Amino acid sequence: MSYLLRSAKIIDSTSEFHLQNKDIFIENGFISAIEDEIKLIDTEFEIIQDEDLMVSPGWIDPLVDFGEPGFEQRQGLAAGIKEAIKGGFCTIGILPNTKPVIDHGSILDYFNRNKAEVNIYVNGSISKNLQGEQLSEMFDLNQNGAIAFTDYKKGLGNPQLLKLALQYTQNFGGLVVNYPLDENLMNNGLMHEGKQSTHLGLKGISYLSEEVRVLRDLEILRYTKGKMHFACLSSSKAVEYVAKAKDEGLEVSCSVTPHHLFFCDSDISNFDTLFKTLPPLRTKENNEKLIAQLNKGLIDFVHSDHFALHADMKETVFEQAEFGVESLGVSFEALTKTVSIEKAVDLMTKAYEIFDLPKPQIAVNSEASLSLFCKHIKNSSTVNSTSIWKNEQFEFKPLGILNKGKAYLNS
Repeated sequence: MSYLLRSAKIIDSTSEFHLQNKDIFIENGFISAIEDEIKLIDTEFEIIQDEDLMVSPGWIDPLVDFGEPGFEQRQGLAAGIKEAIKGGFCTIGILPNTKPVIDHGSILDYFNRNKAEVNIYVNGSISKNLQGEQLSEMFDLNQNGAIAFTDYKKGLGNPQLLKLALQYTQNFGGLVVNYPLDENLMNNGLMHEGKQSTHLGLKGISYLSEEVRVLRDLEILRYTKGKMHFACLSSSKAVEYVAKAKDEGLEVSCSVTPHHLFFCDSDISNFDTLFKTLPPLRTKENNEKLIAQLNKGLIDFVHSDHFALHADMKETVFEQAEFGVESLGVSFEALTKTVSIEKAVDLMTKAYEIFDLPKPQIAVNSEASLSLFCKHIKNSSTVNSTSIWKNEQFEFKPLGILNKGKAYLNS
């Protein structure tokens, strides 16, 4: 199938066409022409147009949880892929907290065989069965296509395990993804430790639980070398630590989520379990510092921290509700509430570089992997009822994606 994007504004800071309105013709899955106006072509094609149509290289979220295999009752792969398309994502990376855990290479066949509309990559675990004791079969995972290694939010309480992982992955240039949470300092907390947690009578999780772990793990990286990414940071001071280490020449990067930029601990005034996240939502002052760091380039990319949920996991008292945010389908729109559209696109595509994956290009003869969106007030009722964003309205709306030779458009 061929497609003509009519007068689409190109948002891609690396492209010679950045911020220009162009007609883009896609034929057999490749961009064959980019011109001011493409005349009618002697072939069958579908026209995609919108009053404010915009296009960018396909967005990526390299760290998502769909619950499959093993926990399909939460969402499942097919439903998760639909959510990715709804959010405008062309590429996703599956987290290893599945059943069985993705701790050896043969499990990747489950995903490699999937002929999905989006590009699916897989993260392997650092430890066997996510138990934090012995290394997983990292080389086997790498040879079967794993893009990185993480124990997700289990934390890496054993510093010797992290040391070994960083040393071992250097044999093949692997990336270790670290969710820095010290479980002892978390002390079974439920939200950010501060005035609001005291007011609500809920046990708090201090900044220290993240900052101490970041400092420890940066020292290990300084000793071993290797490549490490800190995911889902919530403390502006932790971001400062990572930025300083990067300036010293360490191969380290970090990311944040839209909800840690926009929401804060005061939003939990009525014990709404949708706001129960890990790491917890911090203070408004901290969020403002994170946004400033984002605009300075101290934070490498933004990811949704999507965790597939079903209603029962949140429809209970705050103490018993699950941590987690279902946000992949609205991640881009949410990000544009805090940064410009151009910055948002940069932040939604930088992970290709961090994870050493080929980044889509808007150029003639390039394979078409494109995110389509427009400026539009979106009714909040289209956001999932289990989403932290369900009561918000947005200025921008994903229209869908063009990937693997086909357009998948949202209704």
